[in-house]
Amino acid sequence: QEQLRHQQVLQARTAMIESIAAQNNLTLLDRNAIQALAAQAIGQEESAITYREIALMDASQQKHEDKSRHEDKHEKKSHRPEAQDYQQLTDSAAQQPAFQPIYKVSCKSGNVKYSLRIDAVTGKILQSKAG
Repeated sequence: QEQLRHQQVLQARTAMIESIAAQNNLTLLDRNAIQALAAQAIGQEESAITYREIALMDASQQKHEDKSRHEDKHEKKSHRPEAQDYQQLTDSAAQQPAFQPIYKVSCKSGNVKYSLRIDAVTGKILQSKAG
């Protein structure tokens, strides 16, 4: 049930990002191109890779969500926002980067797991980890 919900959220997010990209006249790379780029980035043949997830997301929102989660962990529950806190929130919202569609790729080759972030428009590898 949890996996089904996760898939539905990914599909909804993908539809929204594709719509925003179309409104901004951006052409997104397709899944096959992303798989080829991921294989090239990790130095493996595409056929040797098992893809766990290839998800389209907006990097600008993801950074904001990650920062919010981090701040929530360290914030006291009884803390009331003050004027200064509100000003910091509005300042950080104004500094949010523009729409940046990326693919989050999780895959495995042999016994090694890989995590990559690939720009969905240019194909540039933004982040890669092996572990």
